[in-house]
Amino acid sequence: MADERSQDVLSRHLLLSLYLPAVLLSLGESMVTPVIRIFTKRFEVGFATASLVFVMLNVGALAAAFSAGYLMDKIGRRPVLLAGPIIMAVSSLMTPFSGSFTALLCWQFAVGAAHQAGSKRAWASLRTRSGMGSGPGRRRLRG
Repeated sequence: MADERSQDVLSRHLLLSLYLPAVLLSLGESMVTPVIRIFTKRFEVGFATASLVFVMLNVGALAAAFSAGYLMDKIGRRPVLLAGPIIMAVSSLMTPFSGSFTALLCWQFAVGAAHQAGSKRAWASLRTRSGMGSGPGRRRLRG
């Protein structure tokens, strides 16, 4: 049974639907680093202020870490998990078109929150596939 679970965790479906997007999203987030100089010139802010782009990304992830579980309990897991990729797509597409530095920070906050919701999706899917989910004789795990 343990071999079955380990093969299930490494299945092609999981590699393509969970692991590959996580790697690509992480690469995409780090792509912001070389363009900090462009932010300083375009928005006429200092380097330290332009670095707030990273801070807002992580603040968004932190805010979503606390609120995603609550929202999943209130409106259900599926709507929250489906909203993450949609918010990620919209906010990622809007980031380059930010008209002000404040708008850029807001879009980065949304990207961080959506990324956190995506990692909740990955965690929930792995938990379900590995047999840790609720079932007969199992204690229900929240999240």
